[in-house]
Amino acid sequence: MRRRLVLLALAAALLAGCGSNQQVRDLENVHAQDPDKVELFNNVDQYPNLVMVCIHGVAFVTTTRDYAPAQRIAELDRNCPGAVTK
Repeated sequence: MRRRLVLLALAAALLAGCGSNQQVRDLENVHAQDPDKVELFNNVDQYPNLVMVCIHGVAFVTTTRDYAPAQRIAELDRNCPGAVTK
């Protein structure tokens, strides 16, 4: 249940930040996939809005509050399933 809420929050944030309907239409007929792993963390205000998302062994961090894009954080890759260790 928590994972679904996080995914819904991420999807809403991404769609709200698109800016134009044309970008939304670009996604038609594309199969959506779940990330390999999602972890939700409390921020300093104790509100759970920091999210680590793993996709094919690559880690990204995003928030459930802002419309900022997800940021790639290579140091967190080791926490992802399928990550390549060096």
